[in-house]
Amino acid sequence: MAGAGLEGLVVSTSEISNVYGDEGRLIYRGFDIHDLAEHATFEETIYLLWHGYLPTQDQLDGLKKELRSNRAVPEPVLDMIRAFPKTAEPMDALRTSASALGMYDADRDDTSREANERRAVRLTAQLPTLVAAFERARQGKDIVAPKSDTSLASNFLYMMTGKEPDPFVAKVFDDDVPVVGHDS
Repeated sequence: MAGAGLEGLVVSTSEISNVYGDEGRLIYRGFDIHDLAEHATFEETIYLLWHGYLPTQDQLDGLKKELRSNRAVPEPVLDMIRAFPKTAEPMDALRTSASALGMYDADRDDTSREANERRAVRLTAQLPTLVAAFERARQGKDIVAPKSDTSLASNFLYMMTGKEPDPFVAKVFDDDVPVVGHDS
């Protein structure tokens, strides 16, 4: 029995995903992960995971608007990030920063489904801000505030570099399109 690990052990059932390890397949809400990676945006995928179905255009537009309007992080959390040692492990910084967001959560005492959905949107919107803030702070650079009028990918690249990203690069970052023939 030595070396068997967790092979064949079912830990739990899930409505969200199925893993077919022998086949090398991962299925989310009935969609193969490779199909989602090739054909769905990040926002479409999170909508699918949260709601169980792909969004209509109106639903997708609504989610994007909510995510754009929730990117900012409370200044005390940014101050904490600035105080982290430059040698801190990125995952330690992200975990600690994400936990700190809970102290500033307007819904912290509300455990309703609606409050949890708002919390999920805020956390999803703020995680790229935390990652970019830590990266810039550990490089000794000023933290760049998020914009609310750009795509998630474009905004993340902007916060990481402090410069407007090339639109093609932002699209590649978001959609994983082939880069053949692009000059940048």
